[in-house]
Amino acid sequence: MKNKNKLKRCLDYITNNKDEIIKNYNDIQPSNKETVLLKYLGELKKKLKETYTINFCEHFIDEYGMKRNICSSIRQIYFPFNEGINYKEIYTLIRNYFTYEILLQKKIKTLLLASTPLVFNWKIADCLDLSCIIVSALRTKNYEAYVVCGEAPFSICSKDDKKCTCEFTHKEYKETQGKNLNAIDISEKKKKYKSVLGIYKGWINEDTFKDDTTEYENDFYTHMWILIKKSLDVDKDIFIEVSSGREYTIDSCPYKSIFYLWNEKNVYININKVENIDILVSEIKNKEYFIPAFFEEIKNKALIPIIESKPYVIRKDIFLLKYPQGRKTTFFKNCKKDEYVDFIQYDGLTEMHTHYSNRFYTNVESVCSFYKYRRDKKIQKIYLPNKFKTIEYYDENNPHLLKRFANRIGFYLHFSFYLTRHDGLTNYIEIKDYKLIEYFINRSDNVIYRSMNISRDVKTVYKFQTFDGNEYYVTKITLKYRNKNQANGIKKKVFLIPENKIVLVYYNNNNKISNTFQVYEKHIIYNPDIEKDEEVVLYKKNLIYKHFVNYGEPLEREPEYLINEERDVFEDIKNTYNNIICSIMKEREEIKKTEDDYQYSINNITNINEIIYHENNEIENFNKNIMKDSLNIYNFYKDYPWNDYTQVSMKNTFFSSKNKMLEIEFMRDEIKYDSLENKINKYNK
Repeated sequence: MKNKNKLKRCLDYITNNKDEIIKNYNDIQPSNKETVLLKYLGELKKKLKETYTINFCEHFIDEYGMKRNICSSIRQIYFPFNEGINYKEIYTLIRNYFTYEILLQKKIKTLLLASTPLVFNWKIADCLDLSCIIVSALRTKNYEAYVVCGEAPFSICSKDDKKCTCEFTHKEYKETQGKNLNAIDISEKKKKYKSVLGIYKGWINEDTFKDDTTEYENDFYTHMWILIKKSLDVDKDIFIEVSSGREYTIDSCPYKSIFYLWNEKNVYININKVENIDILVSEIKNKEYFIPAFFEEIKNKALIPIIESKPYVIRKDIFLLKYPQGRKTTFFKNCKKDEYVDFIQYDGLTEMHTHYSNRFYTNVESVCSFYKYRRDKKIQKIYLPNKFKTIEYYDENNPHLLKRFANRIGFYLHFSFYLTRHDGLTNYIEIKDYKLIEYFINRSDNVIYRSMNISRDVKTVYKFQTFDGNEYYVTKITLKYRNKNQANGIKKKVFLIPENKIVLVYYNNNNKISNTFQVYEKHIIYNPDIEKDEEVVLYKKNLIYKHFVNYGEPLEREPEYLINEERDVFEDIKNTYNNIICSIMKEREEIKKTEDDYQYSINNITNINEIIYHENNEIENFNKNIMKDSLNIYNFYKDYPWNDYTQVSMKNTFFSSKNKMLEIEFMRDEIKYDSLENKINKYNK
């Protein structure tokens, strides 16, 4: 698998470091043991070819043009800080750091593999480089991992992500956030009011992506990927595709065949051509399928594979940018995925999935964005343009304990809260120009639901103003109670303001109450004792109001308390709206204004194309800031002791520069790192 671009990089490295290479030429030469191993593997290859049809390359060529045995490509690699804790984090960090280099070869002739430090300096890697580096890191953490060489379809080898669909869906993310306590009731109410208000009828597009094309690939190339056997936190055998970072189970993978696989201990050569990959993986230690190059029966220590004695510690600055340019864009069959390093985007954006409903990327179905380190604690935003709907999720540490905010333009606002609120409020829904709804849990008065109907036309004694400044009159107030198994426990209270009526609905527990509904009327009568008109509540037997009939005697002996309760409930709902909902909406407006001001401020430009938003006389200041940031970055990398295990100080001038770490990529020629040879000398001293 000769990579011409990699070969050119190796030749450039030799040309630029000619004196050092000549000085340390004896260290570059393969050892006697290496010669013995290469000779043994060469003879084994010839012997197996006489009996079996195999595809096996027993050695690789390093950057100096020297042959090395295949097992020595795996070495110990350690992560700085607390990175690389599990296998997913290991392969994700390493894969994202490199720019993937496509390599298309039909047959194996030679393997060109440069040293790990050199590949990290290049920041460019093909499937062989990535597989060896990731397996080295996995083996350091004691995972049973192997580099696999075999055949893969063209779409995999060429990193054609458009052949695959995006694994992320906002519906699955919604399920991970837990189910709402009142989800069924809220869903039914939304359907009801959607029909009552007559919105979104006949013109909303509900299309979703449908992949009707079936693609069969008959074009296969030699490729390298990773196998992790069941070990540690890996509960089953899996393949990891280094080009895309996808995980495949062994029974549903795109690979056609396996030629051989290896790690630092052994190399297993496939001698049995079986189409089922899962059978091959399960029979690695079976000599009917795989021949191990280094048999356990051989006790000759000269035939033990060579392991690099000097471990490679990844430099602390390696993962500062996370991606080669601080950002990465991937196109899938149904989605465009944008990824950013932390602190690069002004709004804290780290990942964005734009899903499309067709394969031409013309009709946006949903946009899902992930955030970090925001002041308002927002962690995700989902935008559904076809439904005119926006959903936002928040971390539990926000001051209002807001969990989820949903806004459907022209229809409703829905606020969901964490269950740790002291007032028991779990959901607040505002049906535009129609109704306010509240849901509660664990209240001392057993209230689980409150609602307030509003109107602009029907005038009442209760007036209400929304956050956008519109004024409404309250026409109806409803309260629902939890069943406490009382003999005459009230289930619901309905205050009909214009009709001056109050409807009480009771729980019918064990038939102790024969009349489940009772209607009370409010009247204003003259009280001679105080010589004033007074509002009272009266009960009329056999009163008929709509479908309610007062058959029996009144269950409320002193119903006058209902008048004060009506006022108190209105004031309480009004205060909840003003103190909680309006506060949240006001903070959202302030955050939005801050983001807009920051995005187009001359001191915060992160893209030179944004200069079009500013006057020409400000461009000079922008260029001066760029030069200042470049100098800060250069001084930071030059003076910081990367090999000392101390925390990076966030007070360093590098982290306070406005145009940040993206400049690193364009200054690599100016920034002088310690060369590999200097590191070796320091290590020996």
